[in-house]
Amino acid sequence: MKWILLPILLLSLGCGQDYTLNPTGIGQTASCTAGVAQIQIGDGYTRILCGCKLEASGSLFRPGETLNCTVDPGAQVVFRFETAQSYHQIIPAPGSPSFLPMAPRLADNPNAQSAYVVTFSTPATTFRFIDGYMPELKGNIIVQ
Repeated sequence: MKWILLPILLLSLGCGQDYTLNPTGIGQTASCTAGVAQIQIGDGYTRILCGCKLEASGSLFRPGETLNCTVDPGAQVVFRFETAQSYHQIIPAPGSPSFLPMAPRLADNPNAQSAYVVTFSTPATTFRFIDGYMPELKGNIIVQ
């Protein structure tokens, strides 16, 4: 019963926000075409895979360093976890404009999601995120 209520609760928390979650993109391979950026979340690092407007693809950020990814309004940001062996959860940083936090990604779960997709729509807004299990992994989605 609690597993049924959790998605409903998470969806209700996001009502009225300026972003949309793309549940059909979870677990699917996204390409870095126009309007899509991909960020890898690993165990002890974040990396820009592609699609950020001003930042270089392949840029690696260690714990405590802040990843920045600039996107156009309406861009999808795909957080990818293929190499992760630890628990992860992308959530809004305290004081940041809100977006729907992902459900915890439990690495020991054989059905753990490999990607989380959020569409950021509000121009001139910076959405700060952290990893709920490893808060020193952090970044900014800058919507221009």
